[in-house]
Amino acid sequence: MDDKNRTLTTYVGDMHALEHHMLEPFQRQLELTKDSPEAHQVVQQLVDTARRHETALDARVQQLGHPQKTVTDSVKAAVAALFGVAAGAIDTVRPQQVSKALRDSYTATNHAIIAYIMLQTTAIALNDQETATLAEQHLQDCVHNAQAIASVMPTLVIKDVSDDVGPVSPDLAKQVTSNKQVGSLYQSSNTAGA
Repeated sequence: MDDKNRTLTTYVGDMHALEHHMLEPFQRQLELTKDSPEAHQVVQQLVDTARRHETALDARVQQLGHPQKTVTDSVKAAVAALFGVAAGAIDTVRPQQVSKALRDSYTATNHAIIAYIMLQTTAIALNDQETATLAEQHLQDCVHNAQAIASVMPTLVIKDVSDDVGPVSPDLAKQVTSNKQVGSLYQSSNTAGA
């Protein structure tokens, strides 16, 4: 394997590992959000996207001629230590409020966004249009997922606050989502990649 393919495979393998380790907490959140239809729909979107991405990235690693996925396996171990274990530790430390769980998913999704930017840039620099296109598609999915989380977050926080201290008007969430300065954060939340 030449240096170009080794570099590409490492970057694609990094993303495969990241998607794999994001999928695990996303799947746990399906149960947590079962009584919150808006949040549950967003979490299902996260799960579906991560599964699709993981499959596509695995196929791309194989197309690049990755020998026995040893790089991907070692990267998975590193990502698990850095990301997956940290997410698991957070889950055990605090009560499972839906808003806080989705906050963690938002953080993970933004980690994926910057990593896909890196993958796309690497692929372009190494003249690999197929990987660049895949990275761009996955990047768009992640942006849509972040927007979907942001769009439901104010309502989830209002519910959690109401559970903690007593009734709070659900209309207050609109004060956040109608803010024109950050309105783009909430756009396209219903158009995530299918």
